Amino acid sequence: MEERGLTQQELSEATKIGAAALRNIRENTAKRFDKGTLCALINYFDLESLDELFTIMYNSRD
Repeated sequence: MEERGLTQQELSEATKIGAAALRNIRENTAKRFDKGTLCALINYFDLESLDELFTIMYNSRD
């Protein structure tokens, strides 16, 4: 969003994804991702894969 100068509201309106869902994704508090939400984001940002949307980081537990 920052790279494209988009607000959360603008992205919500363009993708029909609720503002709360976008906020949870941005704040890394989403517990699960709806397939439709992921597809809408991939299509909107014209991505080729889910890897371009997220970086998965694992926490090691000692």
